[in-house]
Amino acid sequence: MSLDPDYVVERRRLKRRLTFWRVLGVVAVVAAVVAAVGRFDLVQHRDHIVRFSVDGLILDDAARDEALQEIARNKRAKALLVRIDSPGGTYVGGEALYQALRRVAEKKPVVALMGTTATSAGYMTALACDYIVARASSLTGSIGVIGVAPDRKSV
Repeated sequence: MSLDPDYVVERRRLKRRLTFWRVLGVVAVVAAVVAAVGRFDLVQHRDHIVRFSVDGLILDDAARDEALQEIARNKRAKALLVRIDSPGGTYVGGEALYQALRRVAEKKPVVALMGTTATSAGYMTALACDYIVARASSLTGSIGVIGVAPDRKSV
């Protein structure tokens, strides 16, 4: 029995297409499983330490305070590491951050790691923590200090 050459070529094309759609179907199923695991949290999370960064100017920020409140409520978060690199900010912003960190510290240990600069409200942020770690070259201190230098010219 001899096969028509066109028939053989067409069968090969169909097999290639079928293989392509099978591979695409398997990839789609794997992607769906990965998405379901990520979305529905099917993998049990482990205990962890939360890293929180305070950079730049410290202002009154409701979203930041809500994030800290969520950290305080999280049973899997066993501690909070606050990395501070800030020249300060407003008094209200610094005080709000201080109070939010103290609420977290009531439930879990809070550690401040001072970076290059932690002055004014940045230093106040560190004071809210249970432990403070500063580098030897960190610029720190001066809560609420305003430096004024008179410029007196002789006439």
